[in-house]
Amino acid sequence: MTAIEEFFAMEDKELEFRHNSEIIMNRMEEIEGIAGNPIDKAIRWLKRKAYESRIPAVDTGIDFLSLCVLEAILRYFDRKVEAHYEGKENIFKDKPVIFAANHETEAEHLYLARACCELRDLDYFMFFQKFNFKSISNKKDVPIFFAKYQLFNYPLIGTILSSTAFPIERELHDSKSMDIGTKFLRRGSNVIIYPEGTRNVKKQKKAKTGVVRLAIDNKVPIIPIGHHGLFDLTGGGFSPKKKGIWYCSFGEPIYYNEYYDKELEYEDLRRLTGDLMARIDQLKENGIRRIEEIKDQQFEDSLQNSVNEIVVDKFERLKKKPKNPIDTLYRKYVKYTSRIPILGDYLDAFTHSLIRFSTDLLMNPLNFDIKIKGKENLDQYKEAIIASNHESFFDIFLYGLKLVPDPMIKYWGYLVPGEKHDVTTKTWFMMKKELAELPIISSWTLSAGGFPVARGERDIRALEIAKALVMKGRRVVMFPQQTTYKNIDVNSGKTGAVRMAIETKRPIIPMAIKGSYNAMQRGVLQVLFPPKHLPIHLNIGEPI
Repeated sequence: MTAIEEFFAMEDKELEFRHNSEIIMNRMEEIEGIAGNPIDKAIRWLKRKAYESRIPAVDTGIDFLSLCVLEAILRYFDRKVEAHYEGKENIFKDKPVIFAANHETEAEHLYLARACCELRDLDYFMFFQKFNFKSISNKKDVPIFFAKYQLFNYPLIGTILSSTAFPIERELHDSKSMDIGTKFLRRGSNVIIYPEGTRNVKKQKKAKTGVVRLAIDNKVPIIPIGHHGLFDLTGGGFSPKKKGIWYCSFGEPIYYNEYYDKELEYEDLRRLTGDLMARIDQLKENGIRRIEEIKDQQFEDSLQNSVNEIVVDKFERLKKKPKNPIDTLYRKYVKYTSRIPILGDYLDAFTHSLIRFSTDLLMNPLNFDIKIKGKENLDQYKEAIIASNHESFFDIFLYGLKLVPDPMIKYWGYLVPGEKHDVTTKTWFMMKKELAELPIISSWTLSAGGFPVARGERDIRALEIAKALVMKGRRVVMFPQQTTYKNIDVNSGKTGAVRMAIETKRPIIPMAIKGSYNAMQRGVLQVLFPPKHLPIHLNIGEPI
C-alpha cells in the first residue's frame, strides 16, 4: 500500500488531528528571522496551543479567516481582472496532483489558487456551505504553493499566506521544501510549483528538475499550466493597475509511470523537465492567442453600442488617459447618458452646443475670417468619409464644430430634429492620442467629436471605430497625411480613407483647409486676443 493509499485509508478521527498547518508552522520557525514580528508569533503560538490541546476548530478557524481575507483581496482585484479558464476538466477530484505553472507576478499566487481548486471557484465566503472545517484543516481542497520566504516577513501577511502556502529558501537550493511537498502530497493535498523558481515574463529561464523528481517520487501526475495577462495588468507588481484579461490554460495530466521506482540520471530529469516547460510554453502561447481573440470579440460587440459608448471606450483604453475627477466623471456621464432613450440624445446635444458656443467665442470674426465654400456638397450626405489635409491644431475647431448642418450652426437645430439631421448630429474626427491624454482638453475633444488614434502604431481599432460611426449614420474626418503639414504632399497620404469608403460603400468628400497653419504660427495666446482677422478658407469638393 502506497503512502497516498494509506492516507485515504486513515480513520476520520486520526485525520482530524493531522493538521497540515503544523507542517507550515514548523517550516516557518526553521527559517531564521522569518515572520518574527509579535503579531505573527502570537498567532502561531495560539494555533500551536490549539493543536496540542486537540482543539482543531481554533486553528482551522484562523485559516478560514485568512482564506476569507485572500478572497476579499481577489474580489477587489476582480473589478479589473477578467479571468478566463480553459481545460479545468483536467483537474482531478479524487487524488493529489502537482500543478506546474509559469511565473510572471506575485498576484498569480492567489489567482492560481482559485483556478486550481476543482470543486469551487475558491469562493471562500461559501466554505460553510460546501466544506466542513476538517476539509479546510487538512487543506485537501485548498492547493498549497511554494512561496519565497521573504513574503512571510510582512506582519500578518505571513500568517494569511500560511493558510495556502509555505516558505522556501530559493537561494540555498532548499531541498527540505521538496520533503514538505512530499508530506502534502501524501496527505492528499494538491501542490503548485513554479519550475523556473522565480518570476519571468519574456524568455524562459532554465527550469529546476525538482518538480519532475517530486512527481516521480510520489507517483503523482503533473498538470501543466500556462497563463498570461497578469503582468500586463499589474506591471509586475501585486495589484492590477488597469482593466484587462487573464487567461489560464490547463494541459492534460503528464504521467511518469515508466519511471516509478527507478534510479534516474540527471540527463533524464533534465529532458523530462524540458518537455514539461515546452508544454507550459505552448499553453501560455495559447493564452496569448485567446486573449487577442477575446479582445477582438469584445471590440466587435462594443461596436453594437451607441456612438458615444464606442468613442468613450476608446478613450478609456488609453494607457495615459486623464484620471482627474473632472475627466473621469465626464467620460462616465457621456457613456451612461447615451443609454437613456431620447433624453440622452438631448443631453448630448446640450453638451455639444455648449462646446460649440465656447468655440464660437474663440473663433470669432474679430480673430478669424472663416469662409466655407461648397458646404452644399457636405449636406448631401449624412454619412460619409471626409478626407482633408491637416495644417494645425485649429483644424479641429473647424471640423468638429463648423461642419454641422445649418440649423445647428444657428443652435435651434439642437432642439428640433430636421429631415437631414437629428439633435446629436456632429462631424467626428480622428485626432492624435496625445490630445486625448491632456487633462480637460480630453473631455473637450470628446464632446467636440474627436476620438484618439495612435499614429504610427497601426491602430486598427481606430479605423474600426471610424467605420462603425459611418455605418451608424455619422460623418468622419480622416487626415490621409496623419499629421500637420504646411503644404499638401500627394505622396504622403495613407490608404485608410479609400479603403474605408470601399468597405462601407460610402462616398469620400474631399476637403482642403488653408490658413490655419499661418494662424498657428502666431502662437495660440496671440491669436485668441483680437483683433487679428486671420483668413481661413475651407473648400469642400464634390463627393467621390
